[in-house]
Amino acid sequence: MFLKIFQFFSKASKSPDLRRKFFITATLLAIFRLAAHIPAAGIDRGSLQAFFLGSPLLSLLDVFSGGTLANFSIMALGLTPYINASIIMQLLTYVIPSLEELSKEGEFGQEKINQYTRFLTVPLAALQGFGMYTLLRSQGVIPSLTPIFLIALVVTMTAGSMLSVWLGELINEYGVGNGISFPVSYARRVGRVGLTSSYIPLRVNQAGVIPIIFAVSLVLLPSLATQFLAGIGNPKISLLASQISNLFNPTSFLYNLVYFLLVVGFTYFYTSVVFNPERISENLQKSGGFIPGIRPGTQTSKYLSSVLNRITLVGAVFLGLIAILPSFFQNIIGVANLAIGGTGILIVVSVVLEVTRDLESQLVMKRYETFLR
Repeated sequence: MFLKIFQFFSKASKSPDLRRKFFITATLLAIFRLAAHIPAAGIDRGSLQAFFLGSPLLSLLDVFSGGTLANFSIMALGLTPYINASIIMQLLTYVIPSLEELSKEGEFGQEKINQYTRFLTVPLAALQGFGMYTLLRSQGVIPSLTPIFLIALVVTMTAGSMLSVWLGELINEYGVGNGISFPVSYARRVGRVGLTSSYIPLRVNQAGVIPIIFAVSLVLLPSLATQFLAGIGNPKISLLASQISNLFNPTSFLYNLVYFLLVVGFTYFYTSVVFNPERISENLQKSGGFIPGIRPGTQTSKYLSSVLNRITLVGAVFLGLIAILPSFFQNIIGVANLAIGGTGILIVVSVVLEVTRDLESQLVMKRYETFLR
């Protein structure tokens, strides 16, 4: 297996064009990592590191920021606001008819939606930057800032997030793989249906790692709220916050049960967003295609929904188990913190597979170009 991987990358490195793309990708990633070490103003690094060591939840959020949150650098927000904006826009295309029509207009429509996503990223980044400042201030990690310095901090963090987006898009255009997945550790899923093929590619894990990102965002809210409430100073509120924090400790049964159920639920939800049986059935009927033994139209849509639900069940349970297994092993082995969790493993595998598929497609294009010459 490792020999095949070595041979594959050896073959890819022989192409001058791919070598150039590798160099561009490595350079842009190096710029991102350098910027990730530029600290934001007014931060006590010692208190910040102690705060993160005592909070496994924030350590998990640090994974989605590309490792910049623990340093509280100007890139601390990473691509999290862009991810949120992308998810919101993707959901809105199924709610707002004008956006749905725009998404069907090919490359022009997709570019307009991407533009709207960037616009939405700016206020989300500013809001998340202010929220992060409020949380860290309540824990004594960052002092209270004057309005001018607070605005400067939020603007700087927003600019850092947009810089991450720009670097990711440069990798998309000039580098190898999905530029968003490298710094953010996030693989964006796009539903592709080959109507010219003899089969419809229904994957067991159609939603990718998006359900885990959704689930983490929700399951972390109680713990983040308790950390904020604990800094208020009211004894009764602090006691209530402590009790809620114990209930939603990452090693507790309730936390893992809620986490598992959220992952399963969001897997079904996002799969229905990415793969729309009614739209697939409509496209099949327009192109003259059909599923043998199934009448075109409504019957095809119902059949696809039935098959998709059965397949998604396996993928949803798999994602849920991967998400909670690290906590399970921590309780058995007694290790306080694992080096990498199930979420991190899924992210790494998704990125590697995406880069491999991108390289394979580019190698195939090179073969065709050689043949045409």
